[in-house]
Amino acid sequence: MAIFLYIVRHGEAEPIFKQDELRELTEHGRWEAKRTAMWLNTQVKQFAQVYVSPYIRAQQTKDIILEKGPKALQQEVLSELTPEGNAQRAMDFLLAKVDVLNPQEDVNILCVSHMPLVSYLIGELT
Repeated sequence: MAIFLYIVRHGEAEPIFKQDELRELTEHGRWEAKRTAMWLNTQVKQFAQVYVSPYIRAQQTKDIILEKGPKALQQEVLSELTPEGNAQRAMDFLLAKVDVLNPQEDVNILCVSHMPLVSYLIGELT
């Protein structure tokens, strides 16, 4: 059994002129999400679990990926996946969830978040 964790930053978002969590994807950001979905289609048939930030732009990215790319068995909003989230706490949560899955075959997990948290999550793994 292998676990494949795909950590994705949301697509390009509109400039900050309202609350950060309400910022939406730009047209270019939607295109980026579609391109990500196309690439994920070459890698994954299905996600066992998708974890996503509660922020609008991350939700929109996740929606586009799941519409154009691999489907998901389960989805969960994870408040730790915000830009200033705690990477150690988020990674502990993800690893605990993987342990609960106890799969007999390969498992694919998608995590849609923000910078700088994306780089911190990767740092936690390495």
